[in-house]
Amino acid sequence: MDQNAVALLTIFTLLFISLLWGKIRYDVSAFLALILAISFNIISVEEAFLGFSHHATIIVALVLIISKCFTNVGFTLYISKKIITTCKSIYSHILSFGILGSMMSSFMNNVATLAILMPVDLKISKKSKWLQNQTLMPLSFATILGGMVTMIGTPPNIIISSFREEYFNNGFKMFDFFYVGIFVCIIGLIYLILVGWKLIPLPTTKKNQNDDLLEDIEYFSELQIPSGSPLHNSTISQKSPKKLDFMLVAVQRGKQKFTRNLQNKVLKEGDILYLNSTTESLEEFRVLYKLNIVKNNADEKFETYDDFSLIELVVLDDSRVSNKSIQTVGLEWRLDTNLLGISRQGKKITKSLKKVILKAGDLLLLLVPKNSENEVSSWLGCIPLIDRELSLYKTNFILPAILIFIFFVTLATLGFLKIIVALSIVTMIFVLLKIIEPKEIYNSVEWSIIVLIGCMIPLGNALVQTGLTDVFVDNFFEVTNHFSPWVILSLLMIITMCLSDILNNTATAIIFSPIAIKLADRLEVSADPFLMAVAISASCAFLTPIGHKNNTLIMGPGGYKFTDYWKIGLPLEIIIICVSIPLLMIFWPI
Repeated sequence: MDQNAVALLTIFTLLFISLLWGKIRYDVSAFLALILAISFNIISVEEAFLGFSHHATIIVALVLIISKCFTNVGFTLYISKKIITTCKSIYSHILSFGILGSMMSSFMNNVATLAILMPVDLKISKKSKWLQNQTLMPLSFATILGGMVTMIGTPPNIIISSFREEYFNNGFKMFDFFYVGIFVCIIGLIYLILVGWKLIPLPTTKKNQNDDLLEDIEYFSELQIPSGSPLHNSTISQKSPKKLDFMLVAVQRGKQKFTRNLQNKVLKEGDILYLNSTTESLEEFRVLYKLNIVKNNADEKFETYDDFSLIELVVLDDSRVSNKSIQTVGLEWRLDTNLLGISRQGKKITKSLKKVILKAGDLLLLLVPKNSENEVSSWLGCIPLIDRELSLYKTNFILPAILIFIFFVTLATLGFLKIIVALSIVTMIFVLLKIIEPKEIYNSVEWSIIVLIGCMIPLGNALVQTGLTDVFVDNFFEVTNHFSPWVILSLLMIITMCLSDILNNTATAIIFSPIAIKLADRLEVSADPFLMAVAISASCAFLTPIGHKNNTLIMGPGGYKFTDYWKIGLPLEIIIICVSIPLLMIFWPI
């Protein structure tokens, strides 16, 4: 390997370490890697930013915008409410929402699909007294499976198609992924419905298993003892009724913090109590002992709570507050909103709420001005856990939006229009119909994904130009050259799946697409089955909560642990490999 190849290998190694470490956002990590590649003259300045104008990047942005349009018209929520009455058992519930989630994620962003369906899923589970952790993970996995069915279902498919067009001047069409993807999706759904949900560990709680899981979520919260409170000059052991579900974590008195023997600690006026408590017990405790909510701006106090309401939000990795504190983003003075509690998968928090660095998957309990709930969740870029009313959506545009989308996608499928042109026209029509406002267009695009793709495309091209792809293929071929092509295809899928489970699926697709093409060239066979294998396996991030954003999104509301995912995800990935290989050999013969 020459100097450029060694330098690029070092940059990719650092990039992988950064992505695994998780302290630096994946888009920032990718941008830093691109800057390093430019600095070492591995990538020229002229080529470095061409990824942002690449048609794969633009198609992903258009799909995200169109997904927002379908959200605005309330199509998915409308359909989900229609099937609520059909969910008589947990089997029919997982079946109905699995089918709906996979169908919708075939044509719109799967994160958007899950964000719409999750509140409905939680509401039905609560009403039916099912455990939410047994329905949320199947729903998340179903939306990921659905993305494999069409070219626009998930970014890896779009990227795979763009690489095929770049190398062979002919990209995959809209439904080329359907032949294998639909069978993988159906068999995956059957597994989730009949077996998968039963493999999810039950919550380790002494409460009845039919209790609402969300009501058991404990938030780390702060309350202050004012003058006149019954807790003044008393202890928790003396005053607190046993029925209240909370734990006193620490007591702050001026600059002193007490953490030991708190049950017998004599409390004073002005003390700040740090608690782990459910929302119901927190409010009962506050009212019972006339305690004050600690404002994020310590210099102010609440005069009344009548004009405020409580909401629960899930932090995403690209939320405004991700890897920041509430104090940093200025939530209190910008939106008159106060953070009451944080839930982090049962992990202990001891800092002041306003100073806690928030992470993806955290649940936030917020006190917001009435009628500003949507504004606050939108500004923060977080997903609400409450059910949303259908009246908020532009339901009169449901049918026109569907017909417009189907018409132009059909034109693209038949070859009359390029898919990028078809999606652009659909977007402009939706704008003219005011289904989406111009400001919403920019808010609907996940810019972190766009930056990631824009940076990774030139880095992926550099892998080929420096010969690193050839080095990997040579070593891989040396080990596997006596194997049958289907065995090599299986090994490629396994390696891609493993990387996708710990890295971003988009980055995985960009790295392995040129490898798949080079490997097929070395074997002197068609590259199509190898590209399709990468497309399927790059989307199979079922083993960890970090492999796919949907898995992160459900972690807090479902109360999942890191280790819960592989227990249902590992059999699913094995099934997908066993199903995909023969189907690839049939529909995309080597």
